[in-house]
Amino acid sequence: MKLLGKASIPASPAWMLCMLVPAQAQTLSFAEPLRVDVRFGGEVTVELSSREEVLGWSFGIRHDPSLLDPLRASCEGLAAGAVNGGKGPDFVDVEIHPPNGAGITTEVIVSFSGTEVVPAGPRVGLARILYAAKPRAKKGMTARLEFTGELGQPPLPTIVILTGGAAAPAIRAGEVVFIARTVSFIRGDANGNGFIDIGDAVSMLNHLFAGQATDCEDAVDANDDGQIDISDAVYTLQFQFARGPELPPPYPDKGADPTPDDLDCLRPA
Repeated sequence: MKLLGKASIPASPAWMLCMLVPAQAQTLSFAEPLRVDVRFGGEVTVELSSREEVLGWSFGIRHDPSLLDPLRASCEGLAAGAVNGGKGPDFVDVEIHPPNGAGITTEVIVSFSGTEVVPAGPRVGLARILYAAKPRAKKGMTARLEFTGELGQPPLPTIVILTGGAAAPAIRAGEVVFIARTVSFIRGDANGNGFIDIGDAVSMLNHLFAGQATDCEDAVDANDDGQIDISDAVYTLQFQFARGPELPPPYPDKGADPTPDDLDCLRPA
């Protein structure tokens, strides 16, 4: 049993099966397009088309573990996340890499009191799953995602709870396409605001000495020596205020790093 506050919930939704009713045009599917970047990863959205309001659901999704790695799942920004005044469902249980295979399982009860529902409609968003691409995944390759009732211990069935009872929905598999976005940055634009000012030198020093994270090491490497150190902030300040040498390419434009090094950048073009 799972215990949340004063509410005791079965660990498996087997209790749902005793009230299973015929499906009334409910379909679980994946929102198109399904794209995962080989460097940045990507989110996959699970949608439900239903003629009835929804009180809860459970399902598993199987993936190819040599190509994909699920990192997290949520319903934020979707219809399922808007219930209970935007706080989301009362009960959410997500298991990544459950027993019986590579995948992810999710089990949701919208409201313990039954006063909140996910609205009926076509392609209503239930969950977003963030996937990372494994090193083997290359641009143009594909990976299949399949709904399954075989993951977990005991296995978690694919069920939706409707105002008229529980139903086993129709399911549609999806195919992820791996893409590779081009990385683009302005040399010296450490804070990523699109231009060079004193704030960039401050960001460089904060990254060096205060542990501030950066999404583009190449931009912080203002002098393009392949290293991040105090000379980058000095180089930037000299360029701005002491008529120092111009920042190396791709400055003044956005672009890729023309110099091979071990630094990385996560800013897409």
